[in-house]
Amino acid sequence: MDLTIAMANRSRQVSGRRDDPSAEFVSKVLGLVDTPHGLIERAWVHEQMRAGAEAIQRCRNHRPPHCQCWSAVRAILWQASASDKTPEALAAQRIYDLLEELELGSRPEHGRN
Repeated sequence: MDLTIAMANRSRQVSGRRDDPSAEFVSKVLGLVDTPHGLIERAWVHEQMRAGAEAIQRCRNHRPPHCQCWSAVRAILWQASASDKTPEALAAQRIYDLLEELELGSRPEHGRN
């Protein structure tokens, strides 16, 4: 999410807009991230990404796609993305996509025979 803030700051610089001190306060002090559908806790986003990435990294018998190693995180993200136009749904879909890419890109030697 720090990358999101950096990208937003860069976008403001390119378009000539000034930094928004309120957005920085909300992010850094309150621990929230603004999405097109409202605010979401940064801690939730980080926890889902960390749990999924660690599960994939620890998997000894990794079998993408949809390996069982991160099925618990996948279930949480699936449930969170079931709502329509909520901050959780938006974040869950993005996290799912990132973890899916990580899953497919990890340990490619297991996918070859």
